[in-house]
Amino acid sequence: MVDSVLLILASLICFCAGMLFANRRRVSVTNDAANQIPARTAFLFEGEELIDATPTGKDLLAGLDTFGCDKRNLILLCEDEYPDLEMTWDSLESLESATLEHVTTGVSDLAIARSGERISIRFLYNPNSLGKTVQEDLLAARVQSLSEFMDKLPGMIWRQHSSGQILWANRQYQDASAKLARIQTDDDPAVSQMSLFSHTHATSKHLVGSNESFQHIDSNGQDHWFKVTSIPTDDGDLHIAIDATETVEARKAQTTSLRTFVQIFAQLSIGFAIFDENRQLSIYNPSISELSGLDPVFLTGKPTLLRLVEEMRQKGKTPEPKDFEDLRETIRKIERAAEGGTYESVWTLADGQSLRVTARPYHTGSIALLIEDVSSELALARRYRTEVTLYQDLFELVDKPTFLFSADGRFITNNERVTAKTIGPIGTIGNIFDFLEFLNSKTIPGRKLTIKTYPSRVRPASA
Repeated sequence: MVDSVLLILASLICFCAGMLFANRRRVSVTNDAANQIPARTAFLFEGEELIDATPTGKDLLAGLDTFGCDKRNLILLCEDEYPDLEMTWDSLESLESATLEHVTTGVSDLAIARSGERISIRFLYNPNSLGKTVQEDLLAARVQSLSEFMDKLPGMIWRQHSSGQILWANRQYQDASAKLARIQTDDDPAVSQMSLFSHTHATSKHLVGSNESFQHIDSNGQDHWFKVTSIPTDDGDLHIAIDATETVEARKAQTTSLRTFVQIFAQLSIGFAIFDENRQLSIYNPSISELSGLDPVFLTGKPTLLRLVEEMRQKGKTPEPKDFEDLRETIRKIERAAEGGTYESVWTLADGQSLRVTARPYHTGSIALLIEDVSSELALARRYRTEVTLYQDLFELVDKPTFLFSADGRFITNNERVTAKTIGPIGTIGNIFDFLEFLNSKTIPGRKLTIKTYPSRVRPASA
């Protein structure tokens, strides 16, 4: 936005300056041809708005863009030659008329008349040179005003000839040049023999729009970065430079962080991939290729999330159709779950391999996808459950009530069938002390109770 505003202002001031010089050239030509132009010039106003004018009248007002109303423009045009025009205009009653004398010639050659809301103004003689000085003064004032305004802008603006010479520069450019001792001025402090930047030529004179680049200036060992917008002109280029040091340094820090981030995740056995807000692969580690079975060349092409999963399916790295939902629906489920929290599922492949697939939300609408081989973990869990079931079955074969405690006295289990048959419900047993209370409640006077204990081969971790 700032670049666009500066661009418009810079173009406007250059245009106004051109109009000023062009207008001065037109004055001499017009004066020489004065006798060839029709003598009468007339304007018709309704209120303060011009509603009609003769061709010469329109020519007089051409270029007088003062951002004011038509009445004000004409009064500004005539105020030096007819200083009483505005007072006469405002004081005329309906159906009244008056003539005004030219200040220099003393000839009454301007007629003004009112009819209701309409005002007519007629020049009785050739006023061809009328207001030319006014036009020049207005344009010069506008150039000065815009120049002062551009001096207050935060960016540097300058015009550079195709030879490299600086034709015009605002105050910010001049101050920056002076600090770096890069400017050598003659009579005009805005003209320099040397550009502050080393490469500031637009790439082509036929370039549509502007050409942007980042350039730096070395000042006492410190780099200052600027975003330079260059616009080709007939005799050179127009440039706008905005301080971008913070932006460039932030990008450098981001690049460094990203490089560190990638190096860390390159060591992980878990496959890691980030898809941007368009679901296109942007970052991944080598493990993603190993676990997905995808060619690294394919990954460098930055496929979409859907394309990546489709390719995994071709490689047999997704569940078989009988265990796998429709592919696109699965992708939509991953995206919805990742955006709202976390997607996690274990994909059991045809070759027996098991992959845990997790998707989580990441910055600015991105999705982080993690793929982990959990085949060994699941196999170990299944083996553990099998062994526990086996030991429980063997435990039930003992024909006496049997209780199992850990090395630190915590109750683990008992052979429920035998215990329930011989002792009855045991309630809640938390540790060996609860067990002793339970036995005490079951003791019958005169009846012998035999308790046998066997040491456990499992020792506490601190032993």
